[in-house]
Amino acid sequence: MRQRGVAVITALLVVALVTAATGFIAWRQQLWLRTVENQLNMAQAKGIARAALSLVRAELNDDRRRDGNKYDYPGKAWAVPISNIPVEQGSAGGLVRDLQGRFNLNNLLGSSGQPNEDWVESCRTLFRQLQLPAELLPNLLAWIDPGQTQRADGGPEDDYYLSLPQPYRAANQELTDINNLYRIKGFTHQVVAVLRPYVTVLPPTAEPVPVNVNFASEVVLRSLVGAEAAQAILLQRQDKPFENLEMLRLAVPEDVRDRIQPRLVDVRTDYFEAVTQARFGNVTVAYSSLLSRDSQTVSGTFPRVLWMRRSDLSEQSGGAAESFK
Repeated sequence: MRQRGVAVITALLVVALVTAATGFIAWRQQLWLRTVENQLNMAQAKGIARAALSLVRAELNDDRRRDGNKYDYPGKAWAVPISNIPVEQGSAGGLVRDLQGRFNLNNLLGSSGQPNEDWVESCRTLFRQLQLPAELLPNLLAWIDPGQTQRADGGPEDDYYLSLPQPYRAANQELTDINNLYRIKGFTHQVVAVLRPYVTVLPPTAEPVPVNVNFASEVVLRSLVGAEAAQAILLQRQDKPFENLEMLRLAVPEDVRDRIQPRLVDVRTDYFEAVTQARFGNVTVAYSSLLSRDSQTVSGTFPRVLWMRRSDLSEQSGGAAESFK
């Protein structure tokens, strides 16, 4: 009897082990299938997002073909957000932002590495309007200045940053992303949050990138052309966008027309941010891309993708950048 009892218990243990092993194998198989499914959905969602970006580039190119890229304003077709386009097993959407309605921080220095005084003074006015500390501008100039010697205005160099608990060197080169500001002395999260709606970081160019007055906010306009001219510009563009600089000059008071210079302001846009979002199955992805539509290139040449990076669904830039040639 005792042997029969041992045999029964052994049989029950074997059955239990087999049942547990079978359940574990089934669970692992289900997990593997779900992982493969998610990977396939992710690949499809990425493909849809990239296709949406291609549509954006096509629209920007068509816009240039239609009017010769003479001027840009919020009423253009490319500026209308597309919330949701159905695709097989998913959807796609996005928006295009003009970036030349903002103050390009890389305009502060010229190609020779020397300060662009007009832009430096405009940046000082911008910071003053936003009630930001005056020392932020020297700190920023020291960060992007290619020289490593102490500046006369007191902007910190390597000696300050190397003394921090987690030391690093000053960049001594142009900004590559708005988030670079966090590494500069005084540029806290609160400061960058205040600046973000009004500034941008565009690739270094031989000449400063002018601000498109058809998109610029009152704060940015006041920093560039003064309060009187800014008010006249805002009033005029409510009825009709500016189509050229001559039209812009005639709209502002005569005594401030000297501020309407092509090195400061323009009516065209060559840089855009495209935010594309795609869903396939149970996976949703979003990308933010910097596009360059060179006004000198011929129609038929799609705007270049300077970078493309993962973005969260609230359209905030972030994540690792994927460079394109």
